Amino acid sequence: MKKTSKLSHLFDLYKSFPGVLVKIKINLDFTEECLFISENCVEFFGYRDKELIKNWDLFLSNIDNENKTNFKKVILNSLESGGQIIDQGNLILNGEKKWFQLTGNIEDRGEYYLLQGVYVDITKDKNKELKEIKLKDALLKLSRNPLIQAGKIEEIPSLCIKIISESLNVARSSFWIFNDELLFCDKLYLKEQKNFSNFSEENKFDLVRKKDYPVYFEALLNEPYIIANDAHNHEATACFRDSYFIPNNIFSMLDVPIFHKGKVIGVLCQEETEKIRNWETAEISFLFQISEFISYGFSIHERNIFEEEMEFMNQNLQQLIEKKTEEIESKNKDILDSIRYAERIQKTILPDEIEYKPFFSDSFVLYKPKDIVAGDFYWCMKTPSEILFAVCDCTGHGIPGAFLSIISYKIIKRVIEKFELTEPSDILDKVNDGFNEHFKKEISTLKDGMEIGLISVKQNNDGSALVKYSGANISLYYASSNNDFELNKVKATKQSICFSETKLKHEQFETILPQGSMIYLFTDGIFDQFGGENGKKIKRNRIVEILQKNIRENCDTQSKLIFSEFNAWKGELEQLDDICIAGFKI
Repeated sequence: MKKTSKLSHLFDLYKSFPGVLVKIKINLDFTEECLFISENCVEFFGYRDKELIKNWDLFLSNIDNENKTNFKKVILNSLESGGQIIDQGNLILNGEKKWFQLTGNIEDRGEYYLLQGVYVDITKDKNKELKEIKLKDALLKLSRNPLIQAGKIEEIPSLCIKIISESLNVARSSFWIFNDELLFCDKLYLKEQKNFSNFSEENKFDLVRKKDYPVYFEALLNEPYIIANDAHNHEATACFRDSYFIPNNIFSMLDVPIFHKGKVIGVLCQEETEKIRNWETAEISFLFQISEFISYGFSIHERNIFEEEMEFMNQNLQQLIEKKTEEIESKNKDILDSIRYAERIQKTILPDEIEYKPFFSDSFVLYKPKDIVAGDFYWCMKTPSEILFAVCDCTGHGIPGAFLSIISYKIIKRVIEKFELTEPSDILDKVNDGFNEHFKKEISTLKDGMEIGLISVKQNNDGSALVKYSGANISLYYASSNNDFELNKVKATKQSICFSETKLKHEQFETILPQGSMIYLFTDGIFDQFGGENGKKIKRNRIVEILQKNIRENCDTQSKLIFSEFNAWKGELEQLDDICIAGFKI
């Protein structure tokens, strides 16, 4: 009775153990025999222990050749490295792919190898891992899609909901346009049809009014999302049960609002048919990021409109000024209005943070014009593999500097688009040519130009980055995390971008900086500021010392410390020039 009781207790332990214990004999030709397998194997593999001991091929037949080949390599490597073995693989059981991890030990017994270990089912964790990889890949492809970068708002919603449907394997994915009182379905993608569809006439429901569904709209406008696993009984969505869910066989719904400039402009709506679906955290996060891409696309669209207005203004501004000067009494008001409008236009040439922040672990741009508009500006452009970033200082400040900054921006943009350049020195050479061409009619009088520091940064797989730099009177400062963050200066070519009868060739500096290193570019406006106890200039060395002292701080802190030092030095004196300082952490 005692022995039976102990065996019964052992079998109970096997049944409760979260894995399958095995002892496998592996012949030298890598055929296998099962010497022992715990009784709970039927819960994992669908076969009883006696069946598998008698015929181990029942188990092996569920493994494909690729997994078998990999297992053979793992065995040989384990024998060479001490005998411990950890391996992951998959097999098909009842038409379903299941993932297992084998942990154990293998011994060389001369005539055969003896493997003892435990199989643990990791299907749930593995599927989650694979799904997260799939969603990250989808987001990466979407971020590089030209429709997003060009701000094609007519096509972006269709692109996004198709990617969502395919990535989340959701039955119905739609984009709804929102205004203050209603939602209107703009696009609907159906997984089963693999195509876009309009609502059928008998189940038409493409317009949702706030007055008809106040509970839903209250949740939409005040909650970050609406997760309705059981949509028929969810507080915010039950109102759609008879009019929408039942006719379309919808059981679950997930709505994520799209924000732009602090307001809801639309909704990404995901609907599952046939059965209830429990929406996962990774899926919700994925939709949030898609909504950010859509909002970014709208920002680009608005910038494109502003650039068109800028072009129109540039063509007609002289005529407008000549006309307004005839009205002496309203001259100051008209000029100020024009400056304010120019400020809006100039802001459109400055990049949003989302255009450069993803390329760096941390960054800051300290941009403080002296007047309403500025001669300083910064610029960036993404390519599929790197980012270009420039800090620029055009002659003067205020309106003259702003006009020259707009012209400079257009020359840089035209050079990049026309010649498809990525090397900083090549770009500056062509920009210099562009200045000569643009201002060739002003040979005898023009003395204006632009100082510029331009970098390209390409991320490497190990976290380091290839940094290339070329400059015209704006030097590069960098500090390597491998060299105790000591600041180094790379001097710029000592000539501005300007009209010149001598064709200038710009030098280029290249280096690979490890992860955590810092890069700085700045115009000279901050160094010429008078102040302090003796009313002298703040000078370059003082700012460099501040950077060196605080270089291990995060970029936001560095920016605040620099600006605080500048304000303390300036005191009550007037700011003398535009300020533009950029810092990036690899």
